[in-house]
Amino acid sequence: MNYLVFRFESITSIEHEQEKDENIKVNDHFNGTSATELLKPKIHKIEKDLLKNYLKPEVHHAIELLEFNIVIIGSPRVGKSELINALCGGKKLAETSPSLTSCTKKVKKYVLEADQTKASDITPSNVNFYDTPGLESWSNEAGEKGMLELINETNPVCVIFCASPGSFADLSQLRPVLLYCKDNSIFCALVCTNMWSSNKRQKVIEEFQNELSIFGPQNDMYSDQIHSNIPHKISFFGTGALCTMVNSVEYFDPEMSSKKQPVQGIDELIHGIMQSLDDQKLLGWCNAVLHRRSYWTIVSQKMVGFFSLGLTKLRRYKFFLRLTTKRTST
Repeated sequence: MNYLVFRFESITSIEHEQEKDENIKVNDHFNGTSATELLKPKIHKIEKDLLKNYLKPEVHHAIELLEFNIVIIGSPRVGKSELINALCGGKKLAETSPSLTSCTKKVKKYVLEADQTKASDITPSNVNFYDTPGLESWSNEAGEKGMLELINETNPVCVIFCASPGSFADLSQLRPVLLYCKDNSIFCALVCTNMWSSNKRQKVIEEFQNELSIFGPQNDMYSDQIHSNIPHKISFFGTGALCTMVNSVEYFDPEMSSKKQPVQGIDELIHGIMQSLDDQKLLGWCNAVLHRRSYWTIVSQKMVGFFSLGLTKLRRYKFFLRLTTKRTST
């Protein structure tokens, strides 16, 4: 049996339940990768599908415009900023100014720019993170409405809800968001952040599991950890949601343990989200970009292709002429 190999230290009784579960799914080894790196295989597949119906310059144009949005919901001090940086492979992202007027000014946008320096045949894409207020700020229906408007406008590939064991909100307010995401094929990840900070983490996970049951049956995946014989657990619900625990930065509380607790669960979370993204939806975005182009844009790109072909023929013709001249002269 193969395992993912990640950082881990022992926690409480929930891991003993994990060891007993025989329904263990496995994946290949990876570690410390940012979201943009794991998007590349999907982008490559999309590119191949588009080339069946469009010219190469057109496809490259669509892929270059492709961006991935992720909406993150959570209260202050639950570790959202640390989670965003961890999802980006440890990069500290600069905050950009809010660009959506229909939502509150508390929404912050962070951009993970794709690494253009790495040699690859696959066009890299940016990932935008929208950091939004927690559920307790939704004092009335306007809060829920504003969140649904944000999700509608950004059309995210994923919505992540963060809650730490020490500050847990009433999830009944989150249900309309989960239902909206389910109806619109938007992947949902409920994440227990700061997992080492309290022994109430299992209660958080149990409530997450109850809310995500609307997405389908639960299927648990485990990954091996470098620092422990106890695997890390991530639970999937149908093909539309997951829940797990994470610790985005090293944690140390001398009152709880003499050991520093390592970063854990980030690689599993990234992998789980990226593997679950709907290929058809991503392909639909690219098709939408291609269909929105003006007539003259299409014509100009076809002309570029025509002239490229013409130059190739001209070079071959010149080469043929040189050979003919050489033979004649001899």
